[in-house]
Amino acid sequence: MSLSLEGDGLPASTLYFASIIGSAADVVTLADSAALKAYTGAATGVLLKQAGRQGTFVRVPTTRAHDGFIVFTDGNGNKWQRIMDNVINVKWFGAKGDGVTDDTWAIQRAIDYSIYEDTLIKQVFIPTGNYVISKTIHLGYGNAYHSVSLIGDGAPTFRGEIASFNGTMLSPTFSNSPALTIQGARYTTVENITLVGLNDIDGFLSDTSASNINNWLDSGLDAIADNQRTPYAGITIDGFSGTAPSPAYAHYAYPSYAGDTTQYNKDFSSQVKISNCGIHGFVAGIVLQPNSDGNGDFTQVEKCIIDRVAYGISVGNANSRNFKILDCYIDAHTGITNSTHGNQTGRVTLIQNNHFGGYQWFALNNLPYLEGLEINNNYGE
Repeated sequence: MSLSLEGDGLPASTLYFASIIGSAADVVTLADSAALKAYTGAATGVLLKQAGRQGTFVRVPTTRAHDGFIVFTDGNGNKWQRIMDNVINVKWFGAKGDGVTDDTWAIQRAIDYSIYEDTLIKQVFIPTGNYVISKTIHLGYGNAYHSVSLIGDGAPTFRGEIASFNGTMLSPTFSNSPALTIQGARYTTVENITLVGLNDIDGFLSDTSASNINNWLDSGLDAIADNQRTPYAGITIDGFSGTAPSPAYAHYAYPSYAGDTTQYNKDFSSQVKISNCGIHGFVAGIVLQPNSDGNGDFTQVEKCIIDRVAYGISVGNANSRNFKILDCYIDAHTGITNSTHGNQTGRVTLIQNNHFGGYQWFALNNLPYLEGLEINNNYGE
């Protein structure tokens, strides 16, 4: 007989559960977290049925405090800890994904739990849904090096066909900072996530393929959205490194456990991978180091669809060794640039098997920084 762990991503067998709690007979099923907090029975395992926060818990001696997500305290003062397979689900922290609720806190709290509280957990999962965010989501705060994977559910949409998309979507309500930023990362990945911004242009659908860059920018965006050091991007890597520019990205209240609440001068990243993502409706799709020049190397962008943007992928720093762009579809005024954002001295190593639409494929200047660049088997129309 099997136990259904309903979306927890865990081995769903009685043997597995019993090996942790001693006997399947010691398991009680409870309707929700309120019932778990009120529980005073003698069971050593709980199967929680609450939608979104469902999962299996074991009674354990732990010094961890009750947090209402991973650890619960029951009516007798016993601690119950969630069984996890090194994956955190943002819905455990209250994310709805209903296209209405502001899910910023829940998504950020799940990521922070992985980085700052249980460093053995290396994956944060965002199930299918439209998650509204009102502030930048930070994969690390750049106070120390870390590794985490943010994983969604579903392939990116083709050419921004959002209405028919049924995967994981992040929808920012702002345009004065990036939707998602990766800071101080080592071997961090972002996969299977679509980001839909506020740059409301038709892209490939009409005359925005014209040379005038203003045709690719919504006049309603924030005043800093098209600045050299503060581009409104779907994803920035090390967007908060370097000395704070003026103007700067919107102020962010870093939590105390981050250890450093200063806005800028954050650690650099290396070995970042962005895969199978859709990025639509930003000034720039992906920007590496818009305000600094250190590391950001060995970055790989693959199998992404980037459209309704002025700049597809922008590399701003000279230390971006071995930056690779593979198997992407990019529809933009400028597909790839190394001379628009940051220090405007970006290094790119390999551009291969990509499809380009829009006005121009490349704005690759400062040729001494492009030594060794390979461009292979790309297509455009």
